[in-house]
Amino acid sequence: MTTGALRHPVGRRLRSVVPGPLPVADSQAPARALPALLDAREAGEGR
Repeated sequence: MTTGALRHPVGRRLRSVVPGPLPVADSQAPARALPALLDAREAGEGR
């Protein structure tokens, strides 16, 4: 869905405006998505 596409530009804008709690929350989002992406890639490779 477009959630990730929307989250990126919005997160970048807000990050430049509010350099407080957003970088922490923003850095947690990719950290959560990475294992899922790696699992999906490994599953696609038949592993």
